Amino acid sequence: MGEVKYREIPLSKGLSATVDADNYERFNDLKWFARFDATSGLYYAEAALSKNGKTVKISMSRMVLGLEKGDRRHADHIQPHLTLVNTRENLRIADLFESAQNRRSRAGKSGYRGVHPAPDAKNRFRAQLQSKNKVYFGPSRPSREEAYQDYCDMAKKHHGDFARPEAR
Repeated sequence: MGEVKYREIPLSKGLSATVDADNYERFNDLKWFARFDATSGLYYAEAALSKNGKTVKISMSRMVLGLEKGDRRHADHIQPHLTLVNTRENLRIADLFESAQNRRSRAGKSGYRGVHPAPDAKNRFRAQLQSKNKVYFGPSRPSREEAYQDYCDMAKKHHGDFARPEAR
């Protein structure tokens, strides 16, 4: 029988979070709760700790990465829809800009993320991407799919490992 790689930590609301097995003892001693984030529509694992007579909330993902209160860096879930999977494999440290790159976004009117009607002609489309307060535009294309491929290429170029172009 193989080594146990992950363990489950119970949360409130009948949910649980996944952690690396070697973090289980450290996290299992705390009372965890599931915090719903209305913006993303996802749950996150948090604990309330008492420090110097004050109650301080800390996210499980920040604890996994060793990010202390006041550290301005973010705990970023590599698979952003798996916010209760707090394993080192699914987490990375990111700045605010990097963390925003793989945030879920809705597809526009075109049905594709980052694809908009081209202003120069009817029934044509172009990709649009914002990166570090600069907006990039792709060429006018006859189909949404071609413009979406332009968007995917631009996302990989400007966002690197944090790109999430496949999210339509």
